[in-house]
Amino acid sequence: MTKYRVIFGYFSELVTVDEPTTDYGTILDLAIDQLESDGNMGVFVSDEDIERDGITDDMYITGGNHGLNLYHGGNFMIERVDE
Repeated sequence: MTKYRVIFGYFSELVTVDEPTTDYGTILDLAIDQLESDGNMGVFVSDEDIERDGITDDMYITGGNHGLNLYHGGNFMIERVDE
């Protein structure tokens, strides 16, 4: 098992995968799905929020099974966590 920390804004989500990977899209999708499953919906912005508030596309990233917009405010990184 390999762990990755997805850092977004002032928050992070720990994701575990079976094998080390460089497929960061999959890691991001897993993190977004975990956040949604855990009910942490406050980290997402809607399409309406983006348009109304003028949120630029370098401030959020879209992913997960439901195409949710994860707000990161320009602070986004995925790092491998060695244990």
